[in-house]
Amino acid sequence: MKVSLIVCLTLLLVAGCAVGPDYERPAYPVPQKFRGEGPGIPATAQSQVSFGDLPWFELFRDPKLQNLIRLALKENYDVRIAAERVLEARELVTATRSFLFPSIFAGISYISTRTSERGITPVSRALAERSATQITGDLSWELDFFGRIRRATEASVADFFAAEENRRVVTQLLVTNLARTYIELMELDLELEISRHTLKTREDSYRLVKIRQEGGVDTMLAVRQAEGLVYGASQLIPELQRLIEQKENEITTLLGRNPWKSLRGCPRLFWSAVPTSAERKRSSSPPMPG
Repeated sequence: MKVSLIVCLTLLLVAGCAVGPDYERPAYPVPQKFRGEGPGIPATAQSQVSFGDLPWFELFRDPKLQNLIRLALKENYDVRIAAERVLEARELVTATRSFLFPSIFAGISYISTRTSERGITPVSRALAERSATQITGDLSWELDFFGRIRRATEASVADFFAAEENRRVVTQLLVTNLARTYIELMELDLELEISRHTLKTREDSYRLVKIRQEGGVDTMLAVRQAEGLVYGASQLIPELQRLIEQKENEITTLLGRNPWKSLRGCPRLFWSAVPTSAERKRSSSPPMPG
C-alpha cells in the first residue's frame, strides 16, 4: 500500500513538470487615461465604444455600400484565405490536443477457404469449407510526464487566436479600402457632374459673347477669352472619367472580380449588385443602375 502511494505521488509530481516556463504577457506602457478624458467630460461620452470597434453595418449606413461590403466579404480572396487559415488552426488544435487521450485501434478480419473434394487426397465436405474470424485491438496512451503535448496544445491555441486576429485585420482592411474607394468614387461623380454643368455654362457664355461680338458690342479678345474657358472646362472631363474608371476597377478588384466595363448608367448612381461571369455571358449590355 505504501509503495503504491509513493508511485502515485511520483507520477503526479512528474506529470506536473512542464517543459519551459508558463507564458506571461509582457507589460505594455499603456497610459491610465487617454487625452481628452477628464472630469469635464460626461460619463456617457467616456463609456462609449471605440470607433474602431463599431460594426461596419452600423458605421456605414449607405445601403449600396453595405451591399458591396457584404459581397466583398463573401467573394474577396484575401478574406476567404484568412478564414480558411482560421479553420486550419482550429483543426490543428483539435489534432494536437487529441494526443492527451488514449488511442484505441480495432480491426476485424474474416478468412474463408474451400478445398476441392476431388483432389489427390479426398476430404469430407465439412473439412472442404473452412472459415475463420479474427478480431484485433490495440490501446496506446502516451503519458505527458514533461508537458510536451500540453505545451504543443498551448502553442496551437495561440496560433489559432493569431489566425483569428489576422482574419479580423484582413476584414477591417477590406471594409476600410472599399468604403474609402466608394466615397472617393462618389466624390469624383460629383466633380464630373459639376464639370459638365460648368462646361455647359461656359459654352452658353461663349455663344453669347460671340453674338455680342458679331453685333459690335464685344471685342475679339472677349471671344478668345470665352473660348479658352470652354477649352479648359472640356479638358477636365476626360481626366475625371479616367479617374472614375480606375476607382470602378479598384472596387471590382476588392470584390474578387476582374475589372469590367462600367456598370453604371449615369453619375451618382451605383450598381446594386455586381454580375457574375455567367450573368455577363447571358447579357451583352450592362444592367440598369439600381
